[in-house]
Amino acid sequence: MISQRHQHYVKAEAQFKASLARFPGVYQPIVDDFEADPARLADVAHAKRFLERYTGDDAFRKKLLSDPRGVAAAYGLKSDPEEIRLLWDCDPATRQPADLKAIPDTVLRYRFWVAEKLVHRDKIRELDCIPSDNSFRIWRERQHNRVFHQLGENGARGIVHTSWAVELSKGCSGGCWFCGLGAGRKEADFLHTPENQRLWLDVLEVMKELVGPTAAGQGVLYWATDPLDNPDFELFADEFADAFGRFPQTTSVLPMRDVERTRRLLVHSRRRGCQINRFSVISLKLLEEIFAAFTAEELLFTELITQNIESSTGIGNAGRARGSKLYEKKHDILGTPQEGRGMPGTISCLSGFLFNMLDRTVKLVTPCPADDEWPEGYWTLAEERFDTANDLKTILRRMVKESMPTALRLTDPIAFRSDLAYASTAKGFQLTNKVLRSSFDKEHELLPDIAALVARGCLCAGDVAVEMEKSKGVPLQLTLMLLNKLFQEGVLEESPRLFSKKIRFDPDTP
Repeated sequence: MISQRHQHYVKAEAQFKASLARFPGVYQPIVDDFEADPARLADVAHAKRFLERYTGDDAFRKKLLSDPRGVAAAYGLKSDPEEIRLLWDCDPATRQPADLKAIPDTVLRYRFWVAEKLVHRDKIRELDCIPSDNSFRIWRERQHNRVFHQLGENGARGIVHTSWAVELSKGCSGGCWFCGLGAGRKEADFLHTPENQRLWLDVLEVMKELVGPTAAGQGVLYWATDPLDNPDFELFADEFADAFGRFPQTTSVLPMRDVERTRRLLVHSRRRGCQINRFSVISLKLLEEIFAAFTAEELLFTELITQNIESSTGIGNAGRARGSKLYEKKHDILGTPQEGRGMPGTISCLSGFLFNMLDRTVKLVTPCPADDEWPEGYWTLAEERFDTANDLKTILRRMVKESMPTALRLTDPIAFRSDLAYASTAKGFQLTNKVLRSSFDKEHELLPDIAALVARGCLCAGDVAVEMEKSKGVPLQLTLMLLNKLFQEGVLEESPRLFSKKIRFDPDTP
């Protein structure tokens, strides 16, 4: 069955191509054109900078309404705010001209640029990150389905579920008050010594063998760390690019620590196949410094994530942001309703292996909405330490075998996820939470009966199969097949806490 999100990706890609055909000559895709001169989209780069100022600076937003052109000029912005009004002023944006030819080319090009990046991101999620290992692939798809149901389409589309991430330091010096991963203080770096290089090259080969070069090439070299904390980051990233043909994407809160290093990194990473980088902007002062140091064209392929208090961007309810007074202040400024503030979030984009090269540890993790048990917004399903590549290969294979089940076992406890409300309907049944309602109306005729047993709770997979056989004469294998359909859809509880409690299955026990 093709998932809803994959259907969305296919539809969005087709719409993007159709829109390009409707406006011939207005826009040429540029994300994967690594030889393209950013000046080709200079007007887009300057519109992007205008919107970054608009998003990140509340004083600018207030001033702009009185004298758009004068205020933009005073801030040194080159875009004409009247020409691009459809990009920043909500009123005309919701009343788009009936004649699409009346929309300025710069507005069209900017929208095409954003649409291209979104299609690119969805392709990474739906195609490029799929592991070649079959068990890994099935497990990842299930986690993907689960997160889609837990967070809804808007919350889940940005999570690419990459197969691996690597920490090249221990801790982070960024000190972001809202850190969604709760990073600790910077302690030390994994430096590019001959011994460490040998281990690193071996790790690259192990991951290439396990998940395939395409999926491995979508890995990232940061987590609860900042890439620019490690003085040897570029050396490790170049060897990553040598192995997989793509320089890893970076997100940094430290672009101004060494401006020339950052400038070289942006140019070099682009030349070696990195499509998009990101700066995390945690203060208006940092935004000002970035604008002063880099031209709009230099940052065309670098997204500025404005997370400062003055910005109009929300903060995810995960990690250090949970329960923070600054989190409340931020949402007071934004006017977020109280019911929207407590919605659990996550910034985790990983359903796979998390390495710390300094500690030589590897964890198997997957995103979840942050809560008291998992405040950083991801489950840890397994964790081990390795010394050599052979150790690592054995450990990863064991984690795949033991912690990535492709089907339910008879003793697995069966329940719908705790965030879901079950309701029987005339045509089947529904599962509903705060963000999504899923109707199972056109599925197998026996599925409603099975769902009713699942909703009772306190049963394992074997119990449900035996009950269906006794009451309905349904073969055990058919019930288990339909249970696994629900399991793979991601609606059955799979949290580590529940799955660690195996229920003894005894078909002779009522």
